[in-house]
Amino acid sequence: MQIAGKKFKSERPLSHLACLSADTDIIIKNKPLKIELHSSFSLVEKAWMALERSALTSPFQRVSWIKSLMKNFDHTKAVQPLFVSGYRNGALILAMPLALESDLRGKRLTWLGSDVCDYNGIICDQSLASELPNAFLSQIVDCLNVILPGIDVAHLTRIPAHPDFPHSVDCKRSELIAAEYDSHTLSLSSDWTSLYAQLRSAKSRQRLRSKYNALKKEGRLIFKQVKQLEDKIEATQKILDWKSQQLDQRGSRNPFGTPGNPSLIKQSIQTSIKDEGDHGLKVFGLYQNDKLIAGMLAFVDARNFYYFVSAYSDELSSKYSVGSQLLIKTMQFACRANLKRYDFLIGDEAYKFDWCNGTIPLLHYVKPLTQKGQLFCMGLKGQLALKKYVSEKPAFARAIRHMIKTRRVIELVNENATTDSVSQEPGLNISTQSTLSGPSFTAKNQNGVR
Repeated sequence: MQIAGKKFKSERPLSHLACLSADTDIIIKNKPLKIELHSSFSLVEKAWMALERSALTSPFQRVSWIKSLMKNFDHTKAVQPLFVSGYRNGALILAMPLALESDLRGKRLTWLGSDVCDYNGIICDQSLASELPNAFLSQIVDCLNVILPGIDVAHLTRIPAHPDFPHSVDCKRSELIAAEYDSHTLSLSSDWTSLYAQLRSAKSRQRLRSKYNALKKEGRLIFKQVKQLEDKIEATQKILDWKSQQLDQRGSRNPFGTPGNPSLIKQSIQTSIKDEGDHGLKVFGLYQNDKLIAGMLAFVDARNFYYFVSAYSDELSSKYSVGSQLLIKTMQFACRANLKRYDFLIGDEAYKFDWCNGTIPLLHYVKPLTQKGQLFCMGLKGQLALKKYVSEKPAFARAIRHMIKTRRVIELVNENATTDSVSQEPGLNISTQSTLSGPSFTAKNQNGVR
């Protein structure tokens, strides 16, 4: 692949443009690929939606999720969305949702909402996927740096290294860093009974069945996909509240913010479940006497079930293993729907190794373009090394969980104090319930959230 020429049609600031396009094309196997860059998603939404019908991608790059991110991220922050489109013979065959993030560390080229997407990458027509050369990411970064000079570093995280994803990640070794976690998957079969027998011994299956029957004695149990909009909204709120409580109690990082200041990922979830199309988040629930006791948020496409967030009521006794019961029910659902893979997404939690038979490695692509970018890369490698060191030292891990729990308590106390003081003013009635406005682009979807 080569980039022929380095002159471009516009030198206006990106925030003031409708479109930037290269004067010359990128050449892939002697075929031209015309690159255009937009700052407004509305200008490319219909074309991207048509592309994704036959494209290789993940649910986090589909139009439904991108629209949820765009609706909810804080436009006052120093983040500029960039929507890269690649055309061949006038037809869109490549798309990349990117962003420019600027702060004291410099100007970074990232995926759009990279920290709240378990997978990041390209939306690519299948006809192009096999043609992408090994150095495609490096070359596209160089191309964008010519269109928008001044980028300090390309920091493209959580790229799946798997044939089902159209990413050429066999770049220079210095540009790739192995992520500190993997994704884990289970290959499915239409014969759930046989698959379940492979996953669990007869003794384990009997023990879980006995626990389920004991739970049934407490009240009528129904597992279902929640489809009515009002029910989906109510179930999603409960799932997120339960998950937040569980994370806070464990001292794990909570990516959902606080009741009065919900994070980007929480608000994007609340937006996505309202999508009536095929690619919005789906809600599954285990109900006892018509009351939700456990629930899961998942993406489902023609081949895959993506387990995103699950939680259960804190009123339930652990003796019923409700989390495992819900997991089994959703696996059974996926098998009966003839799906091919159950994807647990990012994270190396111990329970995943008990259920999974496949792994998807994740890679971070990092390419410095200036001296400031080189400093950023040095700091990033040091940060990853420190995380690995801490994860191998139980005493450090316990201390960090204690610090997180303490900080979380302080955040909630301060928020409640602020709310109380404001609500005491005459004529004001401030609700602390989550809303769909004003989160920042800094929410973290760390492993361990599931």
